[in-house]
Amino acid sequence: MKCSRCGKDFKTSRRGTAAFLHEHFGHPLCDKCRAKRLTKYKYMQEARKHIGDVCEACGQTTNLTVHHVDQMTNNNSTVNIQTLCLPCHYFWHQLAKRRRWPTAGRMPNIEGIHGH
Repeated sequence: MKCSRCGKDFKTSRRGTAAFLHEHFGHPLCDKCRAKRLTKYKYMQEARKHIGDVCEACGQTTNLTVHHVDQMTNNNSTVNIQTLCLPCHYFWHQLAKRRRWPTAGRMPNIEGIHGH
């Protein structure tokens, strides 16, 4: 296989797994790829560039966080980012966990549901 980032050849016995890991994290022996490798923290920093001014669920303007709709922190496309306040973000993930949803998905707007 060839590195998609730097063109370096590398061999593997498990083509699918190695190809996935290489595509997302770079070849472990390639200095060029290793230098460009992003950590979870770096992905989260990138995601925060897309954060909005208000929680998309309740309208709160403080304690805003970034919610990844597909729960893949390395997918920072604008359609995968939702701005949620910390309480909504926590609630939505806990609900998804209790209901055994494969992913949390996009939290709906809940403003005005209980007369608030």
